[in-house]
Amino acid sequence: MIRKRINKSNNTDSPIYSSVHGKSSDKYQRGYKQAPKKYYYLKGEIGSDKYKSEYIAHLIKRFNEYKKKEIGKAMMDYQIFESSLKKFFFITERDKSIYHLPVEKFEELAEYIQKRISSTKFAVTLGRNHKNFSTFEEYVKRQNNE
Repeated sequence: MIRKRINKSNNTDSPIYSSVHGKSSDKYQRGYKQAPKKYYYLKGEIGSDKYKSEYIAHLIKRFNEYKKKEIGKAMMDYQIFESSLKKFFFITERDKSIYHLPVEKFEELAEYIQKRISSTKFAVTLGRNHKNFSTFEEYVKRQNNE
């Protein structure tokens, strides 16, 4: 810790000392939350298409719901599934998300997540006649009607 003398004086004319931690322009100091990372997607990536990115988020949310019912809320770790998606699609860069995949991989990604939803124990107990998720076309139609 560096102590820096400031040339201001208070009412008693004694010098004021303050502690300096890093740059004075630091927005996020100790005890404050950091701002979430904001991703910008290029044209041709899944994240740049509103409906496709929302549908993938919808499928991931549905998988997490089913998995939570299967293993319980206390044991649930939401990041495990997204990291397994990154491994499956060979996304190695740390700051990249699955939404950085090219649009051409959308069908493959959606089918993989749907397969994982259908293979959860909760989905198996519901049976084959139960609809575990909506198709992309149904999802887009429902979003446009609302």
